[in-house]
Parts: sequence; structure tokens; C-alpha cells
Amino acid sequence: MGVTTALTPHMYGVSVWRSDASFLARSRHTTKCGNEYALFPPIWVEQMFPRKERNKELHQGIMGWVQDWITLLKLARRRFRSSLDYYQFQIYQGTLVVRYLQKQGVNLNQRVLDLGCGEGGYSYALRSAGAEVVSLDLFSPVVSLGSFVRGNALFIPFASESFPLVFCASLIEHVPNPHLLLQEIKRVLYPDGLAYISFPPFYSPVGGHQFKPYHLLGEKWAIRLTGYKYKGFAMCFGDWGLYPLTIHKVHQMLKEIGFQIIDISTRFLPFNTACIPIIGEFLTWHVQFLVHKSQ
Repeated sequence: MGVTTALTPHMYGVSVWRSDASFLARSRHTTKCGNEYALFPPIWVEQMFPRKERNKELHQGIMGWVQDWITLLKLARRRFRSSLDYYQFQIYQGTLVVRYLQKQGVNLNQRVLDLGCGEGGYSYALRSAGAEVVSLDLFSPVVSLGSFVRGNALFIPFASESFPLVFCASLIEHVPNPHLLLQEIKRVLYPDGLAYISFPPFYSPVGGHQFKPYHLLGEKWAIRLTGYKYKGFAMCFGDWGLYPLTIHKVHQMLKEIGFQIIDISTRFLPFNTACIPIIGEFLTWHVQFLVHKSQ
């Protein structure tokens, strides 16, 4: 059994624009984070996509993006009122991520492991897209999830090569050993499997979670200024903490473990700051990696 994809490996580079309209001036096989652009001659672009049509598509794309963010921010403001509110917040994010995966050519009509599922909203969105979802977390969600396993993501309780796709959103920054987490993800993937991994970089505006924006002043000041009574970031969530993690570090670990990077991009935005060295660590509110398990 394999994974049906239409994907091209991406390198860690400096391209920052990734809207739907951006492909109009590039071949289908260029990379988003590399220096391998094969631009169509301008006359070809004009003939294939007249300016009026391009402007209309760009306008529609921008308006759709604005509406997505209005809804996302409304749900974000309410997410801590109850577990059900957080569940709805995850569902909406999951719907947008599903859209991204489908545009990347990822086949969702297969078995998917939702690693660190939280309240289960991402699992719901994946299942709605046709996936057979197995959800795993340390704690049982409020909403019943069909197939839920209580377990530790650092010691995934499944045999090797069990899943064609592993989904891991907003978990890696909460484990003390992210390298082990990535190794476990690779272990349970099919030989040609894919993994989606995302997190808010620590030095980004929201990277400090409940400590933002004071996390940029260091652990001691962040705890003091926010008024929390934690001894450190590592103890702020009980059985799981907050560990400073950067785009560069995760990129390096993925390469060391043997993953092939397909895409590095900024979640839910039409431009890509995640591929800008150093500055991208501060500008990228949430980075997403799409990776392939090398043979």
C-alpha cells in the first residue's frame, strides 16, 4: 500500500509568496522554498492567463483569505471558554489544513494517525475529508472520537510502518525530546509515508503561548510578568510543558532523521515568511512542514 501524492521536494530557501495565484507564473514542478524556479516567459503567462482573469483570481483569493482569518480570530477568542469551544476552534483550523493538504496533492482517503489530537477537532476535519483517523493523546477528549488511543507520542503504541500519513499539529513544542518524537513518527510511517508537522516558532509573536509577548524577555521575566506560579516553561502544562523550538532546529532534525522536505510554509497565509532565515523565526506565527519518509 502506498501514498498517492503529486509532490515535489522543497529546499530551505527564500521564496516568500505562495498564494494560489503565484503558480500562474511558475511551472507546476518548481519549489516554494528553493531557487529552482522555472518561470514561464511573460508572453506565455499573458496568453494563458489574461491580466483581467489573473486580477480577478487574485482578488477572490485575498477576500477568501480575509474571511478565513475573521472566522479564525473569532473562534480563537472563544477557545478557552470550554473544551467544546476549543474543539470548534480545532475543527476550523483542521478544515483549513485539509484544504492545504489537498492542494499539495495528499491523498486523505486512507489511514491517518492524529498524534496529540487534543480535543479532537483536527481528527473530525480529517475524517470529514475521507480519512480513517486514529487519534492519540495523553488525555481523553470531551467529544467521543470513534477510534481513540490513550498514549504517549514519544512511545507511539503502534507497530512500525502502520500508517501512510501522520498528522502532528501543535505538539512538538510541548515535548522534552522533539528528536525522539520525529523518530517515532518516521518509525510508524509506511516506507513511502507522509507526515504533516506544525507548531508556532518560539520567537514568533504567539510562540510563548500564555507567556506571550513576555517570552521574548526570557523565562524568568515571562513568568514574573504574566503572574503565573510556574517554576519554568517545562512545568507550565502539568504533564507536558513548553520548550523553545525554532524552524531551523526542526528543519535540521528532520534532515538528520532522514525525512525529505516537501514543503515549509506559513500556515493560513498567502505569503511565506517561514523560509526567510533568522527573520522568519520572528515573523512566522505558525510553521508547517510536509515531509516524506525516505526509503
